[in-house]
Amino acid sequence: MNTKDLALERLCRNGLLNPFVSPLDCIRNLGGIQSQFQQFAEVSIRNRCTPSPAIQDLAELYRSHRIINLWGQRHTLHMYTAEDWDLVCHVYHNRFFGKNYRDIFPKEFAGILENLNRECRDRDRIAKKDVREITNRYMENLLTENDYFEYALIRHCCVTGLFFGLPEKPAIKTFVFHRAVRENRWEKDINRELPAVGELMARYFEFYGPASLEDFRHWAGLTAGLSKKALDLIRDRLSARTFDGTEYYSLGDIPRAEKAESGGLFLLGKFDPLFVSYRRKDWIVPEKSQKAVWQSAARVEAVVLDGTKALGTWRHSMKGKQMDLRVFPFGTISAASRKRINRRAEELAFFWGKELGSVIAE
Repeated sequence: MNTKDLALERLCRNGLLNPFVSPLDCIRNLGGIQSQFQQFAEVSIRNRCTPSPAIQDLAELYRSHRIINLWGQRHTLHMYTAEDWDLVCHVYHNRFFGKNYRDIFPKEFAGILENLNRECRDRDRIAKKDVREITNRYMENLLTENDYFEYALIRHCCVTGLFFGLPEKPAIKTFVFHRAVRENRWEKDINRELPAVGELMARYFEFYGPASLEDFRHWAGLTAGLSKKALDLIRDRLSARTFDGTEYYSLGDIPRAEKAESGGLFLLGKFDPLFVSYRRKDWIVPEKSQKAVWQSAARVEAVVLDGTKALGTWRHSMKGKQMDLRVFPFGTISAASRKRINRRAEELAFFWGKELGSVIAE
């Protein structure tokens, strides 16, 4: 297996060359879609589904609570299927940013949770501003403006099954209590924690493989010890190959017919699954260009991908009904690739309900 073979297989498994049949299938198989920027999470889904969903299709899945927002891998916001809420809770309920707040302010933390549980009995949802009001009532004068107590509290509620975020643009404004999707709240069961990590790992190696154990840890944000235990649990289901002196795993076969030399051109969104899921970066972006993609403060830029080659990053701007797109190339872009960029830009503008204005690649 060489670098190109590795890239082609990952593109197939990840849904770009072998698309998923629906947004729910896509989100479930990929173990969630990172969604700090909701509009780019939707681009990630659109790029991986046949037929491509319209914005209205996704909005209906949000309204029906079949797609939900939780803080999962690496303490970051993801879209998951509602059916995977328990899985996320089993894996991350005790691995959330902000446990120190719970330990430093146990009385206040417990009081806020009790208040939120009362709210859950009385209504189906709660506005983020109301969560802030309840928090301030208990925490007034105890925190500086730079503290992340509210974020820690919300994440705790999500990974312990109390409520989930309603996917919204530009940011979450509403949390929906568990009663909207099921009567009983998630309950902790230590006997289900390791199998849940094993299930998450199996999906990772099936839809992100071939990949190393360190790649999985980078994606999942889990410890080495726990990851090794999960690997032992599912090892007999995996295929293993050595690449550059490291063991790489995958699960299941991919259709050989889908492993084309080139998969066409994609405008991948910010935080695309391909760019947040592997520790090593040189399989997809040359070292000299990596800082343009993986920037400070853990930002991951949108990328133009042509086959297995990253051509550059891209940004867009909106003005009225018009969308303009600008590409920042890593090198020379051929005339044929420029035509494909224009075509993809037209499709993206239509997806966002805009008309394409200018496309600049220089």
